[in-house]
Amino acid sequence: MKTVELAIFLTLAIFGRIGWHNRCVPQEDVFSSLREVMPCDNRGVYRALQSPTTLSPSNVAASAPIASVDGADAEVMGEAFPTPHRSDAVDPQGSRLPPPSDPLQACAQKALCGDYGQLEPWQQEAYESTVERNVTAQGLAWVTVYCPPWFPRGKKTRSGFGCSEKVAAANRIAQGKWVWVQDSPAGGATVRQILDTGSQANYRRARLRGADLWIDIWHPRSSTWSTVCGYAAW
Repeated sequence: MKTVELAIFLTLAIFGRIGWHNRCVPQEDVFSSLREVMPCDNRGVYRALQSPTTLSPSNVAASAPIASVDGADAEVMGEAFPTPHRSDAVDPQGSRLPPPSDPLQACAQKALCGDYGQLEPWQQEAYESTVERNVTAQGLAWVTVYCPPWFPRGKKTRSGFGCSEKVAAANRIAQGKWVWVQDSPAGGATVRQILDTGSQANYRRARLRGADLWIDIWHPRSSTWSTVCGYAAW
């Protein structure tokens, strides 16, 4: 009987020892086994939190695309990247400048910001020179047009330059000067170069209309349009 009891006691002790060991593995041993299965190093995360990287448009674009919202500011991680507005000139610090009060300077700003579409090289040169030299509106001009059929496109002017949207005539403004008029048969302002002349009688007619001088601009279609409006010459 004692032999049987001893065998039972030994059996229970052995199985009980195994069960207790499985239930009471020290905590360090558990973490060691987890590290073997899924290694993890938090030192890199800690370093990132100590010295966070400042987002810039270049590294944001490398990680994820930025949605562009027309007419609004696209904001990424608290940094705003303003959507450009063509009619707003921008200073070197990135703030938008209000349009100038002078009509010529306001027109030049819009033209150079793309409001009027792609400029011809001569238009670009003319508007840039108004900004560089701070040219402003100077008075009133009687503006008329010369056009086909008497003056078709390409017909040589007094300067030898063919009729085109670049050409204007005047008798009180030196040849080669740029002129800007606030209105035109196409509607709105236009910039031209004085490359032709006209009758001196037109100056007297301009004065009768309350204008300071006369400017004749070439127009591609037959027209009898004329007006008195603001002008500048430089």
